Order: sequence, then C-alpha cells, then structure tokens
Amino acid sequence: MTSTSSSNRRTARPLRSALALCALAAAPWAASAQVQPDWVRPLGGSWGAMVAVDVNNNAYVAGTDVSSAMTLSKVGPGGNLLWQSRFDHPGLYERAGWVALDRVGNPIIVGALVDTSQNPNGLVVQKLSPAGTVLWQDVIPGYGGTAVRVASDSANNTFVLGRVWTTNASGNTTYDMVTVKYSASGTREWVRPFGVSSTSIESPGAMVVNAQGQIIVTGGTGGQMLIVAYDSAGNTLFSKGVPANTAGLDIALGPNGEFYVVGGTWSTTAGQTFLVVKHDSAFNEQWRKTYAVGHYAQRAVVDSTGNLIATGIAGNYFNWSTVKISPDGDIVWQRSYDQHGYNDEIPFSMVLGPDNAVTITGQGGPAPYDRLGNLSYLSTVTLRYAADGTQTWSASTEQTVRGLGAALGQDGSVFVVGESPQLLLHYAPPAAGNAQPVALARATSATSGASGLAVSFSAEGSYDPDGELASLTWSFGDGSMARGASVTHTFYGNAAYPVVLTATDKAGAATLASPITVNVGQSSGGGTATGPTPTSLSLSSSRVTGGMPVTATVKVSGSAGTTVALSSSNPAVASVPASVVIPAGATSASFTVTTADINTSTSVTLRAKANGVSTSASLSVRR
Repeated sequence: MTSTSSSNRRTARPLRSALALCALAAAPWAASAQVQPDWVRPLGGSWGAMVAVDVNNNAYVAGTDVSSAMTLSKVGPGGNLLWQSRFDHPGLYERAGWVALDRVGNPIIVGALVDTSQNPNGLVVQKLSPAGTVLWQDVIPGYGGTAVRVASDSANNTFVLGRVWTTNASGNTTYDMVTVKYSASGTREWVRPFGVSSTSIESPGAMVVNAQGQIIVTGGTGGQMLIVAYDSAGNTLFSKGVPANTAGLDIALGPNGEFYVVGGTWSTTAGQTFLVVKHDSAFNEQWRKTYAVGHYAQRAVVDSTGNLIATGIAGNYFNWSTVKISPDGDIVWQRSYDQHGYNDEIPFSMVLGPDNAVTITGQGGPAPYDRLGNLSYLSTVTLRYAADGTQTWSASTEQTVRGLGAALGQDGSVFVVGESPQLLLHYAPPAAGNAQPVALARATSATSGASGLAVSFSAEGSYDPDGELASLTWSFGDGSMARGASVTHTFYGNAAYPVVLTATDKAGAATLASPITVNVGQSSGGGTATGPTPTSLSLSSSRVTGGMPVTATVKVSGSAGTTVALSSSNPAVASVPASVVIPAGATSASFTVTTADINTSTSVTLRAKANGVSTSASLSVRR
C-alpha cells in the first residue's frame, strides 16, 4: 500500500469535427454562474471510475494509475489522501470498473485485466479493510472477461457482475453475462454464466441485491434487454428477454421490493425512446412503457414513495434528459440539460438523497463563457434536481473531462470522481440555486384545417426569473423542430400533432410549456373525417413465443395520409403502440407488437382503426 499524489495536469481532449467548430460561431450557447468545489484531490492516476462514501464521509475512489495498475484511494472528509492501494497483476495491466462498500464498511473494487490495447482479459475482485489492508482478492482470467458491478448482502457475501468468454454445451465459444458469488471470507461459491442461445453474445449492465438476498441482474444481447434473478444459492429464479435497442443499462429497487429496468428502444412511429420495465417483488411484470423524452435511459433510482427517476441522453448532439415517473408509469416531470449546443453531453451517474432529490454527474461541453466554446475542452458537470424537478444547483469544471461517479456524504455534500485526469471533487451544495425558466406558448393562427396547414406560434411571455433565456425550442410532433420566439410550421397528413415549447436558461435548466394540439385533416365537429381506411393488418408471424417481438403492418385504401389507432384485446400479453402514422404518399406502416413471458398460451386479437373502419389480426402467444 502506498500513499501518493500527483500534480493536477490536464490530459488532451479529442477534437470534434471542423464542421461543428465552424457551426459554433452562429450557435447560441449557455454559460452559468458556477458552484465551485470546496476542495479537489488529485489522485495520481490516468482514469477515475467510481466513488463510494462511508458513514464517516470518507471516500473510496476506484481508478487506474499512469502505469495501468488498478488503484483504490481513501480520501478523508477534508480532502486529505489517507491511503492508496495498488493492484498489479504480473504480465498484464488492469482497469478499474466499480467500487462499493459492504455492510460493515469494507470497500470492494472490481475491474478487468487488460492487454496493451486495453482489451479485457479477465475479472478482478479485491476486498480491503477501511485501513487499506487487503482482505482477499480473486482473478478469473479469460479473453474478454471483465467485471462491471459489485454489491453485497446483509451477510457480507459479495456478488460480482461481469462478462466471460465461455464454451457452452454445444461446443460454441461466445461471450456470456456472468454472476459470481463470494463468501464474506472470499471463497468463490458459485459462477453463473447466462446466454440466450449457444451463439448469442451477451453484455452485462447492472445489478442489485434485494432485502431477501436475491440477486437481480440486467444486460443485453442482440435486440433484447435481459433480466435474470438468482437466489443466494445460485438457483435461477427468473429470466426473460424484452425487445429493445439497448441492453438493460440500469436496475433500481423500490421500497416494496419492486424493481425497474431501463434502457432504450426504437419504433417507426416514435423513433428513439426511453424504455422502462417494472416488475413486482415476485417477478411479475407490472408494465412496460416507452417515453419520448430521449434516446435511452442509462441510470435510474427509486425514491421513498416509489417514483422512478431515470436519466439518459436526447438530441442529435446529446443532451441530458431526466424524467420522473410515477409508480403507475405516468410522467411527473421531465428536465433537460444542455450546456453547449455542439457537444455530446452525457450523464454517467445519479444518486438519490434523503429528501428525494437527485444529484447527477457526467460529461458536458465547454464551460467558460470567455473560451468561445472551444469544442476540444470537455467538462465535468454536476447538478441537482429537487423532488419537484426544480434544478437547485449546478457546477461545471474543466479540470477533468467527465464525471463518472457520484456519492453523497452524511452531511449532504457531494463527491464526484472525474475520469481524466483522476480527480475527486467535493461540493457543499449552496442554499439557493438556479431557478427554472418559465415557458409560455400560444398559437397565433388557426390550429385545425386540411393537410398543408401552416400554423404560427409565439413564446411571448417566456422568461428566466434569475437571468436570461439561452434558447426557445419548438417540437412540432412530426419529427421537426425550430428555434425562436416566433415560428411558423406547416403540417401535413391526417393527425393530431402535439406542439411543445422548451425554454432553456443559461445554466442549462429547461422547462416545457403545456402542449398545443394541431388537428390536421380532422373534422372540427368531432366526427370522423373522410380519408384512407384500413384494408388489412398482417403479422410477420401469427405464432410467437412470449417475450419475443412481432412486426405488424397495416395497409390503407389511399395515399392521402392518416393516423391509425391500434389496440390489443389483452395488452398484458401483447401490447401495441396507441397509434401509427401513415404519412401522405404512403399506403402502409409497420409497428412492433411486444409480447410478455406467460405461463399459459393465449390468443390475442389486434385491431387497427381509422376513419370509422377497422380491421384485425389474431396472434397466438405461446408459453
């Protein structure tokens, strides 16, 4: 064990494209009155990974030093480096992945053996005492092997989630998601690889251990989010696949043992959306829903009343999108953060406070207003949302390129580990923070009419209570967007379009105005407008195993464009979107039918209706 420190040097940031640099000159961008850290501790390493904080406000930081050895650093409440432990496996390098504390405060760090190209070559697990003494360690070598999460139960058993290269019963070699259990003394008790098929490639996502000592893990394979649960003896209690565009990226436990898995999916009607799947404590699926608030959710927590808070990315140049969802799946609030219009900004860690506020850290764009937005400088952004969605404070620093881990102290202070160079930042949250902007939207021309309707909108009255607005952005419900206080947009087809204004201030806080509905091609008296009617509803397969998706295609009688309402006779078994839009010029559209794992084979009737005419198809969902 060594106690070390290093100078706070800056590492080179990757440059963005010349096109983006040129576009910056005309782009509005936000600077904020930044909260500053009250101390910063350089940790003498190239890469930070994660931080955990004990009951005495000591921080344990997992990282990798300049010689590519895995390190664990203990930092006191005032920022003093108490000790630094270094793990160096003969013949290979290491990379830290995660750190957590067991129930008595012993830190456990996991990561991977890596070669000179940083390719993973095995799982690494090490448990230490609060004094820095190594209690036990284990290495599971193997090409592609890595550990990404660690957790413990009430008996101080350790559980590790990772990936291994394995040979299955069919003789095929492939990557599998793997869960490993260690006793409190470090004995490896069981190893459970999980693969969907003999040739599928699985990746790990996240893990939780519930009050019953059950281990629930999530990850993914091609086109599926995976969820698996084990008891403490390693027996499989439950497993399923959910159609998705990402793996299960995080999993969060609720106050009654319920759990949520989050990620992302895509459809022809909604594009990229957050995907959330909720199960009760007995592993019964309660609901699965998509939310058009971003591309995917990658971190999640559940507050004391059972609300889910999920954060992820949205926009072409990624921005942060955070949404609070009720236990029934309804959106309570959504907030966006965009420090710079032409940088990919990504949240990487989120923690929940005792007041149900969330603190998020991640990657932001250039912070200083006088730097003219040099895109080669990324920053670490940290912010907090109160339980009602108010952004109470934010901070941004270019001392390290992105925040990868956050933890709260017993006094409410915030610890953030920066990735490169490896730094620990400490924030004492101010009493007051940035106020949410006010967004007011209204239409200044008719909002109903035939296809080709041009509608004008005004954001007059929108303002920022403690500064100036950075942007006013309109989303027209048809995939188009515009910026400005006054805009005009032309709507086509036969549909109702929700128009939403987002007001963003210079601190990155955003507020959505109440939607304005534009009715195009629909009768003003509430009757059915004439237009194309459904002629057929076909399925890619009329029989499917529960948990697998089916593609459905609806055809209509003409090409004038219409919105087709969709329904299922048993949405708990086979669910469909509320509607699908067939644009002008087209006569068909496809959508995904999502099925659930079931114990009894069930027949479900799917219906498509437009302009007073409906058609149907029958789907057999097998156990």
